[in-house]
Amino acid sequence: MTDTAKVLAEAKDAPVVAPGAAKADATNKKIKPLPHRAAKIRPLPAKPQPTKRLPSERIKFQKQLDIIRAYGIRSDGGSHTANYKDVGQDVDTHPNTVSLLVGFFVENGFLDRIGTETMPTKSVLDFTQAYNWAPDTAARKLAPIIRKSWFGELLLRKLRFRSLPEEEALAELAGSIGAGPELKSQVGMLIDYAVAAGLARRDGAQLVLGEEALATGTEPISNGGGKGDVVESQDRPSTTRSGAAVATGFMTTEGAVQFHVDIRVNMKEMAGWSADRITAFFGGLAQVLAAKKGTEEI
Repeated sequence: MTDTAKVLAEAKDAPVVAPGAAKADATNKKIKPLPHRAAKIRPLPAKPQPTKRLPSERIKFQKQLDIIRAYGIRSDGGSHTANYKDVGQDVDTHPNTVSLLVGFFVENGFLDRIGTETMPTKSVLDFTQAYNWAPDTAARKLAPIIRKSWFGELLLRKLRFRSLPEEEALAELAGSIGAGPELKSQVGMLIDYAVAAGLARRDGAQLVLGEEALATGTEPISNGGGKGDVVESQDRPSTTRSGAAVATGFMTTEGAVQFHVDIRVNMKEMAGWSADRITAFFGGLAQVLAAKKGTEEI
C-alpha cells in the first residue's frame, strides 16, 4: 500500500469532529479552583473612653434641664426616690434615653444613688422650686453642684486667671479627661451647664466669669452692729478646698478697739486630721480668744 493510500485509509476511519468542537470540549472540562486563603481581618483598635462621664448628645441641653427638674418633681420635694422611667413619662422621652444621663447626674452630684433608685440632691430641689417663680434664672440654683464638679472647678480656676476662648476651654476640658474630638458636642454641654448656673458667661467667642462665680467667696463680715461699725469683705475659701477658715476684723473708734472673729470648720474634713493638727488648731484658737480678751480689758 502506497503512502498516499495509507493516509486516505486512516482519514476514513477517523471520527468526524465539527468545527469548534475541540474548543468547546476544552471549555467544558472542570477546572479545579485554586485553594482559598481566608483573609485575616484585624479588629480596629477600641477608642479610648474618657475618664469622666459626659452628658448624652442624644438629649438637647434644655431637655436635660427639664429632666433634672422632673426628678425634683417626682421626688415630691425629696420625700422619696425618683425613677428614670417615671421621669421619662413626664418629659415625653423614652426611659432608655433618660437612663443615658443617670450616670452623669450621679457622678456630678445632681442625684444620689440609693440602691437601684436615685434621689435628687438639695440643689436640684431648689432649682425645681425656683423654676415655678423665675424660670429664666432658676438654673442658677444648680451653681453649688457645678462649682463642685470636676469641670466646674477646672473652668473656674482658668477663668479666675483670665478669660478663655470657648474653643480653648473645650480643649482644656477634653484634655483633662482624655476625650477625643468626636465627643466635642458632649464636652460643650459642660460649658452650657456652667453658663446656665451663672458661673460662666459667654462674651462673643470668649468665656468670662459669671455673676455667681464673682459672688462666691465674698461675704460681709459685721463686727456686731453700732454707729462705728465696719463691714469688711473677706475672701473665704470654699469648704471644698479648706475645712476651716478664720476671718477677723479690727477697728478703732473713740479710743476703743473692736475685734471680730469668725471661724468655720468643716467637720467632715476635720475627721481626717491628725491629733497634732487638731491640737495645733485649738491651740491657735485659744491664743486668738486670749488676745481678744486682752483687748477688751484695755
